[in-house]
Amino acid sequence: MSRETSPKSPAVAYRAALLLGGLLLTLGGGLAYGRLSQRWGPPADLRAAAQRIEELPRQIGDWQAAGDLPLGEDVARMLQCEGHVNRRYVNRRTGDSIGLALIVGPPGPTAVHTPEICYSSRAFQQEQERLPERIADGAGREHAFWRVRFRAKEVGGLPMAAWYAWSNGGPWEASRNPRYAYGGGRLLHKIQLSANLPRGRLEAADDPCRDFLQQLVASDWRLLEP
Repeated sequence: MSRETSPKSPAVAYRAALLLGGLLLTLGGGLAYGRLSQRWGPPADLRAAAQRIEELPRQIGDWQAAGDLPLGEDVARMLQCEGHVNRRYVNRRTGDSIGLALIVGPPGPTAVHTPEICYSSRAFQQEQERLPERIADGAGREHAFWRVRFRAKEVGGLPMAAWYAWSNGGPWEASRNPRYAYGGGRLLHKIQLSANLPRGRLEAADDPCRDFLQQLVASDWRLLEP
C-alpha cells in the first residue's frame, strides 16, 4: 500500500513556492513590458503632455506660424510619438524663417535621431561639432540646447543651423547621453529647430533659431511638468 505525500510536507510546500514565484515573475515581466510598449495604450500623463504640445501657440512674440506639416506614418511609427507639432514660423519683423519639430513620447525612441544623422544623409554636410548654447527665461531658469552647423552640398546653397534639446517637463537640456539620462522616465519631450543662415550671419548670436527660442522660453507657454 503506497503512502500518500502529505500536502503539508516541506517538499510540496517548496515546490508550490517555486511555482508561485515563477508565476509572479512571469506576470510582473509581462506587466512591465506591456507598460513600456504601451500595449494597453499611452498612460494618462503622456496623453496630457501630448495635448499640451499640440497647444503650442501659433504666434510666439514676433514669430507667426506659416504652415503645418503632419509627420508621415513611417516617421510617426519610428518615433512612437504620442503628440507632435511640425511647423514653420516666420518672423514678421525680420522675415526670417525657421522650421520647428516638437514631439513627446516614450524616452527610448525620443532620445535618438539627432540632426547630425538626419541632415548629413541628405543635402547637407556637418561643418562643425555641436556646441551647447544657453538661454535664460523670464524666471531665471537656464535652458541648454545643442547647436550644429551644416553646409549645403549644392553649389550656392545657404548654410544651415539646427538646434535641439530634450526635457522631461523642466528646462530644456543639451544632454550628452539622453538614452541614459532619461531612460527611467515615463515620457520625454524633444525640440528641434532648423534655419538657413544668410551670408554673414553664421554665428549663434545672429541665428534665427536663437531668437525664436528666446521668445519661446520667455512666453507663457510651458511643457507639462511631471
